[in-house]
Amino acid sequence: MNFHNPDYVDISVHIHASESEKKVLKAIKNILPNNIDIVEFKVSRDVFRGHHGNPIVRLELKMRGRRKVREIYENIFKKLTGLRGGGWIKERFDDKKNKLYLRLDKQLAYLGEIRLTDGDDVIRVIFSFPGYDKIPGDQLEKEVNERFPSE
Repeated sequence: MNFHNPDYVDISVHIHASESEKKVLKAIKNILPNNIDIVEFKVSRDVFRGHHGNPIVRLELKMRGRRKVREIYENIFKKLTGLRGGGWIKERFDDKKNKLYLRLDKQLAYLGEIRLTDGDDVIRVIFSFPGYDKIPGDQLEKEVNERFPSE
């Protein structure tokens, strides 16, 4: 079977005043394959004020390129746990924009576990597939389940 692969990834995270930026960067590094480093991404860093006036840093890491993005995609799905019931990809895939939206538990990522979550303290990962490569969400889910079976 010929599998669909993304060609762009956007990883973003909020770092609250009570968190160590160094530890959050380690959590991001833990979702990446060993051969890909954060310095290879286009990184933007914005600081804004939270509800109580505390500073919140928003880090966004972007990468384009089929080979490296595919490696990140494969690494995440090979190690992914949590929330993998029927429709789990379809409900996270926007077939109009050809984007897959994942929310990974930030605390567990720091500990080396890649787990889907619906919580707020997350690493957001958006995989974009080429525009010419229109994929129905249920097809992508079938591919992911076949290619990366859950434990």
